[in-house]
Amino acid sequence: MEIEKDHFGRLGDGLSAVGSPPELQTVFVGRQPIFDRQLRVYGYELLFRSTETAGASAINGETATAQVINNVFQEIGPEQILGPHRAFINCPDTLLRKGHCLVLSKDRVVLEVLENAVIDEELVKVLGWMRQKGYVIALDDFVYDPRWEPLIPLAEIIKLDVKALTSVQTRQHYERLRPRAPKLLAEKVETPEEFACYRAMGFDLFQGYFLARPMVVTGKKLPAARLAVLRLLARLNNPAIEFEHLEAELNRDPVLSYKLLRYVNSAFFGLSRRFSSVRQATIYLGLESIRRWVTLIAMAELVDQRHELIRMALARAKMCELLYEEAQLGDKERAFTVGLFSLLDALLGIPIPDVLQQLPLAEEVNGAIRDHAGVLGAALHCVIAYEQSNWHEVAFSGVSDAAIKDAYVRAVRWSFRAAPWFVGKEG
Repeated sequence: MEIEKDHFGRLGDGLSAVGSPPELQTVFVGRQPIFDRQLRVYGYELLFRSTETAGASAINGETATAQVINNVFQEIGPEQILGPHRAFINCPDTLLRKGHCLVLSKDRVVLEVLENAVIDEELVKVLGWMRQKGYVIALDDFVYDPRWEPLIPLAEIIKLDVKALTSVQTRQHYERLRPRAPKLLAEKVETPEEFACYRAMGFDLFQGYFLARPMVVTGKKLPAARLAVLRLLARLNNPAIEFEHLEAELNRDPVLSYKLLRYVNSAFFGLSRRFSSVRQATIYLGLESIRRWVTLIAMAELVDQRHELIRMALARAKMCELLYEEAQLGDKERAFTVGLFSLLDALLGIPIPDVLQQLPLAEEVNGAIRDHAGVLGAALHCVIAYEQSNWHEVAFSGVSDAAIKDAYVRAVRWSFRAAPWFVGKEG
């Protein structure tokens, strides 16, 4: 098959033009188990860690919580850290007031109100609304003070700081709170004698160094385009934004799209269906949830992405979509997804089977990306063959040579328009 080379040139023979993938940054999350009366794991408190051995560094609570959420749900994966158990997450009252914690699953997360919270009418109203929606509220490092009275009826778990109390005060707290709290947790239990004492007293849950010290779980942080995130945030703050525009913004960044689909397809959500495209996930989550989700990513200060690789992924996605349109096959959204994610191994520095294992797409999509299987895989194979000038392999579903060339040219042009900041200069 003879196809004249166009003035754009090829997207590249392999990936030599863009160099090796960036080294992935290691991320850390502290995890301390919480046990029930039979010493079975009830859940894990997740703690901010800046290194593998050090504790929390001097950053504000809001940023630390955003980093924990990002590292657990976007980078390492909740299944690896939590298994089937609940996550206890420190939630500064400023974060609760802004509604950012609503991105978390109400069935799998316990929101801990910190001891330094400013308790006012607004916070009581926010927590009351969240409790009605099914979120589990816990009061952390609790030592009784009258200012806590409005929040006690909203809490399903109260964590008593037994190190801040004498044994007599602990019993007084227990007797005061037992009729009002479904579960009482003895926090900072450090000796076998303390555990036996608080268990005999009637506490439901236990946490402390005697039972288990916090361990640090590590993972590799997926790079993301900070500019794309900030641009998307700006778009999201436009009250007139429509789903079509939101979908287009997310599709401009394959790593951001990957994170979104991994998030909504996670077993942490426990959904009966899986989403194979940004459009499906966006419609399911809704504009408000997308806004909160992206805000948390921006707060976590993700690093910039390799611009040329992103442009290549965009061009592949668009060309796959155009080939499907030309062949009148329908389902062009899946074709776009296949092209968009086909370079994730190079973008993330992770083998494609490992990437797909973390992103449970439909098997048809996985097979197309991994093995070029099926009609979707044939479209991707055609695109890659064109990139590499393997003209004898450039064919797809009866589409003419001229139409394939036109799809390529249009896709390359679209990739420059879709992400203009990738061309000529950084940022």
